[in-house]
Amino acid sequence: MSAVPPPSQSPPLLNNESLFAVPEELLKGTMMTKVSEKKQKRVLFQLDPDAGCILYKSRKRGPVALETIKEIRSGAAAQYYREQFKLPEGTERRWLAIIYILDGAYKTLHMIADTHEIFAMWDVTVRKLVAVRQGLMIGLGNVDVRETIWARQYWKGADGNGDRKLSLGEVERLCWRLNARFSRPELEKMFKDADPASKGYLDYTGFQSFVRTLKRRPEIEQIYRDLCEANAGKFDFLAFEKFMKDTQHAIIFAKYSWTAPTASAATTTESTSALALDASPPQTPDASSSTIPDAVQPPILTLEGFSSFLLSPENAAFSDKNQVVWQDMTRPASEYFVSASHNTYLVGHQLIGVSTVEGYIRALLHSCRSVELDIYDGDTEPVVFHRKTLTSKVSVRDICSAIAKYAFVTSPYPVLISAEIHCSVKQQDILVKIMTEVFGESLIRAPVEGRPRISMLPSPEDLKGKILLKAKNLYVVAQLEALRTKGPTASPTKQPDVLEADTSSDDSEDEEESNAKRISGEIRHGMQELKAKWRRVRGTSASNPKEKVKMSFSLASLLVYTVGVKCRGLGKEHGYAPEHIFSLSENKMNKMLKTGSTMRDLVHHTKDHMVRIYPRGTRVSSSNYHPHRFWAAGAQVVAINWQTFGGFGALSAPGNRVTELFVFAF
Repeated sequence: MSAVPPPSQSPPLLNNESLFAVPEELLKGTMMTKVSEKKQKRVLFQLDPDAGCILYKSRKRGPVALETIKEIRSGAAAQYYREQFKLPEGTERRWLAIIYILDGAYKTLHMIADTHEIFAMWDVTVRKLVAVRQGLMIGLGNVDVRETIWARQYWKGADGNGDRKLSLGEVERLCWRLNARFSRPELEKMFKDADPASKGYLDYTGFQSFVRTLKRRPEIEQIYRDLCEANAGKFDFLAFEKFMKDTQHAIIFAKYSWTAPTASAATTTESTSALALDASPPQTPDASSSTIPDAVQPPILTLEGFSSFLLSPENAAFSDKNQVVWQDMTRPASEYFVSASHNTYLVGHQLIGVSTVEGYIRALLHSCRSVELDIYDGDTEPVVFHRKTLTSKVSVRDICSAIAKYAFVTSPYPVLISAEIHCSVKQQDILVKIMTEVFGESLIRAPVEGRPRISMLPSPEDLKGKILLKAKNLYVVAQLEALRTKGPTASPTKQPDVLEADTSSDDSEDEEESNAKRISGEIRHGMQELKAKWRRVRGTSASNPKEKVKMSFSLASLLVYTVGVKCRGLGKEHGYAPEHIFSLSENKMNKMLKTGSTMRDLVHHTKDHMVRIYPRGTRVSSSNYHPHRFWAAGAQVVAINWQTFGGFGALSAPGNRVTELFVFAF
């Protein structure tokens, strides 16, 4: 059991340190109700701004580090959890749900405050601290805040006995933890320099002075001196321009420069001028100086300013990241990679995991633009679950409500719902009604009859704020099959009110059929005998025809720009329209990549058509493949198991450079 340490005094709040001000009640701890699936219990929760964590007693889990928090839901946003745990509606206004990462998996800490005042105190303070730390994790810049966090955290860690004094031994142990190796004489000199009053210990101010010495960058200082020496001893705009060689294409010198004080203000800015480190503009006698004594001197760049620039977003390797959208989003949708999720409704194991709306909320809040639904008949309305497994079921209406609420929180670009629909025609109509009611004008739909031919897919810019449904259009599947078997002139003469097709048209059957062909004759014969016995037990006959899968026109009206079809091959002779999209399993895609001609055909196909890839069925632990191999072949919608945060599932993490470079979601 990890015990909660007693509250300790924090160093005084100075400048940026006010960002870490925490109410005294939270430092000492407040009793709240901790809720889990199994029980509810009273727990003392503390907030430690210096260590950056939420502390509470737990046999299994330690403190919750603020850096690991991915989302905070409170009040009405926690309604789903309250209903899940079947608690009174009044608790919702005092509910705080902390979603974080532990050992590569998502965890949720549920806390219910006793009063609304305590709830508000926790809600505001935790959000503030998390925002500061996550802001620093995303990119460069904010050097002062970053150093403040670092200093406060290591000050508390080094001050073992809590007396707010660091001895030489404590400083030495801190250096060892930081892997800063100094000889004893070197360390003693640095310690004495930070302790000018010879007190024999370092208070927080002395510790900050020691840290500045510890974090010196001799290589930057040398570059700075060289640039100053080459420019008459000063680092002005000309020196900066020469150093940058016009690569930044932006006027940012003024932001980091320092202007020398006028003669009348020189006595009040001695400490500021000292920052120039002997790089102040030279004082040249001139007649004009006597007539204009208060003339403003040209700005210069100090060593501190130069170092701040090197660590700033303006000098980041990924400078475009600081812009909201920097890609051209007006090209056809087939020219973009889409951040996609596989079996989004699961939050764990593929066979025995829990189906929940939580997976959709997490994925959408991490900028995922394609989510998946496996839809089956429910008692009154369609439900979503993983067929032929022990996973639980969740209502389609609840999932659609979650998608509608979170679809465009982090990105304005369209959301693609990739659905496998296995329900009856009656519940298909209910599904359409639910989506129409919940999504409203955001849902893309068009009449089936008289629909104009699409020559090119619309752009992500055109589809901003829209939700698209991708599913098999059985009528189109029948057309393509007729074209493949009977030639291009074959086509149905009349569209029926209800569409029918064999169940074998489902994408997920491809791999099973392929594997069956590789089974030896002896094993196949044994399987057939087992099936015959099973039929006799159930009272069915093998001669009965396969049940047809039916599809209503109301559902077909939602399939506009993403019409699911079966892959019958590649090439113009197969008659794919721009809106046709087929799904390939990981195994099938790997086979295609091994054949040079087939891969070239696929690359050519994806120039104006979209292709979706999904993990093989044997990845029951929600592991992931290497998606970049499929991206390289042109596949735009490469679905990843977001249930696992580690490996390539972590590509979805906020601030991940790989995600933003290669999977810019629509």
